[in-house]
Amino acid sequence: MAPPLLRAILCAALLFTGASVMAQTPERLTVQTPYGAREVLVLRGGAGPRPTLLVLHGAQGTGEGAARTTGFAEAAARRGFNAVFPSGIGKRWHYGPAVRGPDPDDFTFLRTLAAQLVSQGIAAPGKLYIAGISNGGMMTFALVCRYRDMFAGVATVISSVPSGLSQCALPSVPYVLINGTADPVMPFAGGAIARGGAGEVIGAERTLALMTRANGCSGNPVSQRLPSRGGPTSVIRMTWPGCRPGTSVTFYRVEGGGHTVPGTAPPRMQALGATNEDLNAADAVMDVFAH
Repeated sequence: MAPPLLRAILCAALLFTGASVMAQTPERLTVQTPYGAREVLVLRGGAGPRPTLLVLHGAQGTGEGAARTTGFAEAAARRGFNAVFPSGIGKRWHYGPAVRGPDPDDFTFLRTLAAQLVSQGIAAPGKLYIAGISNGGMMTFALVCRYRDMFAGVATVISSVPSGLSQCALPSVPYVLINGTADPVMPFAGGAIARGGAGEVIGAERTLALMTRANGCSGNPVSQRLPSRGGPTSVIRMTWPGCRPGTSVTFYRVEGGGHTVPGTAPPRMQALGATNEDLNAADAVMDVFAH
């Protein structure tokens, strides 16, 4: 039998059991790839081309699961955004050689999906945003390092830049980063991810340095502690002054937070750590993107 932490990671798709169901009627979009057709879940925020959020689930998750449980579908709809939820083959995203298994070229798949969203009148040109969770966050960073013009805003939750991309020149866009300081899977300070073959990350502080450099931010961050409901976690919101017009960097440092998405139902597996209830991650991201 696998140790408790490994079992928890493999059950990451169940992190948000009990969260609210999808508010909108989903559509299915088919994307043709060399590996066959891949279906993508689309939840519209209204008629016609609209600002659109692409959400990449974590390892052992699915697009449908992320739509149902993370709160991004509802947060996007409240702001008139479409929300799009693709699924990684094998329930993960293949962002680099550290990820084991067959390589289905998720880069080409997601690039094709982005173009198709615009060509089919779903996403407004220049208004495609992305939010990645855990393994989906690492795929997000790999995408924006390779395709600098692909997204108008970038957010990741419980993730940071893969070590192999530490010299990446990130594009100049609004960024949101949400990380727990006590994450047992994705180390806050950087290092090996707690799952065999998953690679390493550079950590939250070095990831922030890449973001602030990309946006030309200057000066020390402005910090604000969010009101707390009590419990083992708290949140400090940090923003940077002097960033280029149209850009920003917002960091939510979840003190004592684990490998869970703030504002969702706590995971069944306690080995993933504490879930913060003071912050709704989806709303925090969408507040920046809809600004």
